[in-house]
Amino acid sequence: MPPTPRQSRWRDDETWQARVAADNAELDARLSDEQKEVLAGVGDAVGAGDPDDILALDFLVVFGSYARGDHGPNSDLDVYFEAANLPERFNRVDANRHYQVFGMPRGALLDDLQARRPFGPTVVRDALVVHDQGRFRAILISFDEGEPS
Repeated sequence: MPPTPRQSRWRDDETWQARVAADNAELDARLSDEQKEVLAGVGDAVGAGDPDDILALDFLVVFGSYARGDHGPNSDLDVYFEAANLPERFNRVDANRHYQVFGMPRGALLDDLQARRPFGPTVVRDALVVHDQGRFRAILISFDEGEPS
């Protein structure tokens, strides 16, 4: 008898909306004003300027120690985003190592999961959602249901 498919809890709209609200509350409590400015700056960088140059931000998440809640005084803020028309990887690390921003073209995280590279599951497992247009939610559903496709 074939195994019963698992259904992800993230398919439920109310559950997803509650998750995003809780994630944002966690970030608000954990992050300094400077770190919140970094997140806002990423959003501005990919969603502002000449309308022809605006990147279609698919999602923006915080992962790593700040997302897990085990950050310390020397921890950096790890940010990951994907954008539909990002022409190439966007990687920024500030000189003092207070934050790292990783931006990838649409589909990179899903590709990582399908290739079974370690970065993808780390982001999915740790992520606190800052912004999502539905693509991160779809990735979580696929990941939960064991068929990242």
